[in-house]
Amino acid sequence: MIRRITLQNFRRHADTTIDLSGGDAQVVAIAGRNGTGKTTLLEAICFALYGEGREGRRNLDRLIRRGAGPEGMEVTLEFEVAGTDYRISRRRDGRSSTATLWANDAPVVEKTDAVTDHVTKLFGLDAMGFRLAVIAQQKELDGLASLRPGERAKMLSRLLRLDSIAEAKQAAAAAARDHTNVVKGIGDAPDLAACQAALTAATDQLEAAKAAEAAAHQQLTELQEALAGSVDVERDMAQAQRQLSAAEGRRDAAQARLAAAAEQLAAHPAPDRPGAAADPAALQAEIAQVNIEIEQVKAARRDAERMAVIQADHDEAASRVAEIDQMWPDAADTLGCDPTAEAVQV
Repeated sequence: MIRRITLQNFRRHADTTIDLSGGDAQVVAIAGRNGTGKTTLLEAICFALYGEGREGRRNLDRLIRRGAGPEGMEVTLEFEVAGTDYRISRRRDGRSSTATLWANDAPVVEKTDAVTDHVTKLFGLDAMGFRLAVIAQQKELDGLASLRPGERAKMLSRLLRLDSIAEAKQAAAAAARDHTNVVKGIGDAPDLAACQAALTAATDQLEAAKAAEAAAHQQLTELQEALAGSVDVERDMAQAQRQLSAAEGRRDAAQARLAAAAEQLAAHPAPDRPGAAADPAALQAEIAQVNIEIEQVKAARRDAERMAVIQADHDEAASRVAEIDQMWPDAADTLGCDPTAEAVQV
């Protein structure tokens, strides 16, 4: 739908704007006596859309208003197609032309040929078809009559939109062939129930495989955790063995010192109570000897006390070793190794 057309130095129009934006009319009538410029408006529309005049691209300089050659000529056409507002400005300066196409006030295409190609795709009609469909109403059928029969039939088909009907017919035939092939394929297909059963069986196998995979992952996780725990058990057992060996060494040393103290005590029995006539010097010597033996007994008692502490440490270490020995077979069974082996490779 054409909204507005502006002519500047186009034929007899110095600066003319025709506004057709009022109302929602789909048909516009251009009426007037011969020579009033009805065809000029149609030719201006053709120039704006395709950059051609009544004679195609020949003699375009004749479209410039006489005396306005230095100023140049420009036609601006505003129209709406499928809810989009378009505007084309096409200008002629001497022998050069420029053109720009806007869509909703945004520049879309520039350069003359690019704008012409875009308009041709937009309307599905080229310049010759436009002239035959519009300007030919003025009994100018020279272009159609000069075409060869095949080209003339093709052009008329395009003007009457018979090409769209032919394309629709071809598309329908292709769709019919596709549906026929589908029907034939269905006839040769295997039993649907058997396919469904096979699909169900395959689905069950897939679910079973997924469950087996999940169980395998769980077992792997448990083995990894057990392996990590076995490292701690082995470290604790080695530490307990070292503590036990140290306690046994201290116990043996304490036992040796206790035995020596017992021998010394046995070698020095307690003296009899001295009589009244005893020699003072002899008594003094015996007292000194007794003091020495007392100190030896005290030392032996201290050794015995240390021996008791060492024995307690030894018993605690032995209890820890027993606990580890009890824990180790379970870890060995989990890891699949021999608990009696001297070393465990982790």
